[in-house]
Amino acid sequence: MDRDYLEIGMVTKVHGIRGDIKIVLFAGVPVDLGGVGTLCFHTSAGVKILDIEKIRVKGRTAVIALAGVNDRDTAAAMVGARIEVARDLLPAPGDDEFFWHEIVGLDVFVVPDRELGRVADIFTTGAGDIIVVRGRGHEYLIPARAEFVVEIDIPANRIFVSPPEGLLELYE
Repeated sequence: MDRDYLEIGMVTKVHGIRGDIKIVLFAGVPVDLGGVGTLCFHTSAGVKILDIEKIRVKGRTAVIALAGVNDRDTAAAMVGARIEVARDLLPAPGDDEFFWHEIVGLDVFVVPDRELGRVADIFTTGAGDIIVVRGRGHEYLIPARAEFVVEIDIPANRIFVSPPEGLLELYE
């Protein structure tokens, strides 16, 4: 049976000498990877599906020990790999939580009704997630914070935002 996979993060570096890796999670809310058990890694050498032996999550990062990755060199070959997990292994998002793939492609409106564009991407920074909106011949970067994202209506294919004063003018 084919499974539907979601990209959830990326390997950023090796941690220690025993083959542990450090990853950054793309989710706005950290995913409980301990309950997942198996991850799919897209490396330069191909796709590897590996079992999680041990995991320590801190915020949006995690240090993971994987079955079959027992030394620093093997772990180093995984740096930069995209990480996916089978969708059916993930817990359902809670109220006011969304997977990034559900947001990309939604139409964006500035409150009350000015059309701004469409969500092209989302990325994370040390300060939080950023929604990339393309439209009206411009690209806008809007912080994905509760005070700026007023409503996300997936069935209606739209997001309403109220960006900080002057933010949109920086891009126009």
